[in-house]
Amino acid sequence: MQSFSEAPGVGSNMLLAFGTEFKGIKFLPLRAGFAVGGNSQFMTGLGLGLKIGAFSMNWALQSYKSLLPASGSGIGLGFDMTIGM
Repeated sequence: MQSFSEAPGVGSNMLLAFGTEFKGIKFLPLRAGFAVGGNSQFMTGLGLGLKIGAFSMNWALQSYKSLLPASGSGIGLGFDMTIGM
């Protein structure tokens, strides 16, 4: 996030990010994206989803300052699950 002041999780440096989602298999979307700028300078991300009816799960892996997690300065992991509309 960009802000006019510094705080945990936000900074005043501009960040440009974009991503895409591929639904080759309707219930199993694949996601990828990258960002430049901000406090981390460069980030890439990969994700996978599972959606069956009202149930959905999503997993994501983010790499800081590299294309691959093994050669960067850190990784981030994400997970969520929802049941409902």
